[in-house]
Amino acid sequence: MCGRYVLMASPRQLQETYRATLTMELSDHRAAYNVCPTHQMPVVMESADERTVRSCRWGLIPRWARSASDVPLMINARSETLAEKPSFREPFRTQRCVVPANGFYEWQTSSEGKLPWYITPRQEELMSIAGLYEIWNSGEESIVSYTIITTEATGEFRDLHHRIPAILSGPQIDLWLDPETSDPDQLQPLLHPTPAETLDIYRVSRRVNSPANQDPSLIDPEPDLFS
Repeated sequence: MCGRYVLMASPRQLQETYRATLTMELSDHRAAYNVCPTHQMPVVMESADERTVRSCRWGLIPRWARSASDVPLMINARSETLAEKPSFREPFRTQRCVVPANGFYEWQTSSEGKLPWYITPRQEELMSIAGLYEIWNSGEESIVSYTIITTEATGEFRDLHHRIPAILSGPQIDLWLDPETSDPDQLQPLLHPTPAETLDIYRVSRRVNSPANQDPSLIDPEPDLFS
């Protein structure tokens, strides 16, 4: 599961990294060190004529929902069942997106309680997480929402959790966003487990447990563990 993440990149950095157009609502976006479900965050998506970075709500709302609160928060989607689940089947074919992040948090169960860890790319500044988006419309309001796709964890990460975000790289990003690609057999292989050796993993402060905390120190290693 991925329930919190970090995005420090500026809108301009996202525009350049993904060769995309920014939408107006991102003009005042700032670094977010504790992104939580329902937050509005930058997401990359592509139509037939344009790739854009736009602000979307984390927690996918199926278009058939009677209201925005009618369904549980769909913050994650299992890669193995995307083509089967009613909420994800059509977005998997036609409404795929990339969720930019500098890292994400995971919690380890221990005798001391749940301990937060931060996971970030070892070499790249940004990770491009595979996602799906949906447009829910009540007639009076429209909400664009997204979910993060997870896959099976590998290596040492399995000691923290059995699921990990599906991370795309290089040409995989373009294929995932390509609106002309809709065959699940072409898309499914992109959602492979992320090698643990490509990630840095370290303990961070329990201050991240509170969504009210949003400062850069949240991603600092715990000093008593790394002194």
